[in-house]
Amino acid sequence: KGGSFSDLGDFIWGPHGKRKDLPVDFLGHATLTDPADGVQGVSLCQAIRSTSPDYVGDANLFVSWVWRYNIREFVEALFAYCTAQELNPAKTFVWVCFFCNNQRKWLRPAPGSVSPDGVAVFGQNLTKIKR
Repeated sequence: KGGSFSDLGDFIWGPHGKRKDLPVDFLGHATLTDPADGVQGVSLCQAIRSTSPDYVGDANLFVSWVWRYNIREFVEALFAYCTAQELNPAKTFVWVCFFCNNQRKWLRPAPGSVSPDGVAVFGQNLTKIKR
């Protein structure tokens, strides 16, 4: 059956991002150091790239999604889209902010910094993808 993005987010960062302790170190994302600010905690994509670089690339497709989507159904829909559009799934890199944004920066900004501007980040990435 599978869980939702909300379920996975609660598992990693706690309900509503309010985990009091450190997040679950899912794929190493909590222990890797972010080269942008030197603080531990990277995006899930950065963590995946550190061990399996072929699975992460510059996004060439943007997908709008919601927290309640079932992850299995979401992935199946992406494969169906690739099939219908005759795209190679191994070369189709999808921007999904859940995986691409460094959630640590949103939930626990480094001392002296502020959380990113969500609208600006969204707009910048949508402009880069163009699809």
